[in-house]
Amino acid sequence: MSNRNKTLNSQADNKEPLSEEELSRLEPVIISVVGPTNEGKTSVLRTLTGDPQFGEVNALTGTTGHAEYKKIFYHDRVEVLRLIDTPGFQMSSALVDQLCEREGARGIEAILDAIPESDENFRHDLRAWKEVRQSQIVIYIANLSESPTQSLLRDTLTLLEQVERPVIVLFNNIPTETDGAPPVNDGFEAEWTKVLRRSRFYSFQKFDAHRRDFRDEYELFERIVALIRDPLAKRAVRAELMGRLRMEVFRIERSRETIAEFLYDMALIRAIGRNVPRDEVKARRETLAEELSRQVARRCQQVQKDIFDIWRFTPEILDRKFRPLEQEFDERDHHFGRRLKKHLTRGAAIGAGVGLLIDVAAGLTTAGLGSVLGGILGGFLGGAGFNYKFDTKQKKLMVKLGKDAFPFLLSQCVDLVKKLQVRGQAVDVNIQLKLAEDPSKVRAPEICRLLGKISKDADLAEIFHLPESMSADLPDRQNRIDDLCEALENVLPPPNLG
Repeated sequence: MSNRNKTLNSQADNKEPLSEEELSRLEPVIISVVGPTNEGKTSVLRTLTGDPQFGEVNALTGTTGHAEYKKIFYHDRVEVLRLIDTPGFQMSSALVDQLCEREGARGIEAILDAIPESDENFRHDLRAWKEVRQSQIVIYIANLSESPTQSLLRDTLTLLEQVERPVIVLFNNIPTETDGAPPVNDGFEAEWTKVLRRSRFYSFQKFDAHRRDFRDEYELFERIVALIRDPLAKRAVRAELMGRLRMEVFRIERSRETIAEFLYDMALIRAIGRNVPRDEVKARRETLAEELSRQVARRCQQVQKDIFDIWRFTPEILDRKFRPLEQEFDERDHHFGRRLKKHLTRGAAIGAGVGLLIDVAAGLTTAGLGSVLGGILGGFLGGAGFNYKFDTKQKKLMVKLGKDAFPFLLSQCVDLVKKLQVRGQAVDVNIQLKLAEDPSKVRAPEICRLLGKISKDADLAEIFHLPESMSADLPDRQNRIDDLCEALENVLPPPNLG
């Protein structure tokens, strides 16, 4: 483990756990998440809690018609946080008018008294403000794609000034890069900042429900901890924050280990043809290359699945257009489906066919992931991804991955980890698993040097992974994997909380 990771883990473990007696006295901190309708309250809570099933999200106004609760427990035992997803405010301007008619009326009780309970138009607002009344902290969701000068937003802030509870403002729907291009603008962040300060709200930050950033999550919890008055609850919520930090570090470390083991296997994998007549070398090369492609595709599928598991996602989040299983195909033909053939090179079609066999063998439970990986891998390996060696004396033909294959495979793994790491739970935004435009963009010469040495040592020792067996190893396998893990820290670093 690197010094940076040791520091983070030390930071996460530096508090004494709560005793049984303290746990018996622990009361949950209640936090209401509020804002006008359709500003992303439910989406923010999905990303914050990591629960994609929480609440209901769609484009209809007032989708959340009643309060929904998400409880967070201390060590899975005692409730420490209760997050409340409230119905969206719709009648803030009318409420401000009502209060203006009541001279001197201020505070949460005055707001509730001003709401005509028999008026169906105020139904959502009444439920939301009742939840605010029972909360210790309020989180207000601000949509950066909308101007804060709109009357509903402006009047909602006017009402929140009166609740006599600490308010944290989260900026949602933050403009992001599109296809590598920087955002056209920063939305209305500058305007929101001015309006919030003018209204005496000074605790605000970014928290995008669509693009998760652990630093924002960490900052939010630090703000919550700072606002809690009860020392016992403060310690418990702080422990929740440290648990999230440990989990983030663990997932990154486990991703490195998984990729290192995969790359180690790729450095050793070979396809061998024995007793090959010289005049059959060309034909056998193609057969062995396809054989090796099958093994590589199967191992690729496994490492990708492992990465999905680490980050608690499923392959179903892949874009539908990357699922060749939905195309017409002939199981007897690796170049299945004329519609698929039309869009793939021969190498990609072979690879996709290889992946299809993986999916079929798995009972189609991989949602086409094998076909996806086989297709993109075959397209690459159909080119210059292989090295061939023919021993004329022994009549032995060997096929292995060329050195150019390693940056490609590394880039694919790192790309997936980084996409999953920032994937929010807000909506069904598909991750598109595709070839990096420039696989060398993951610059890791030390990793490539280590893999080259592993491959060379395997050749010298004649210890390698045959297609029918993936169990052969060099004697110091774990040490080499540890070296790869250490080198991978440069491309998959721990959370930067500075």
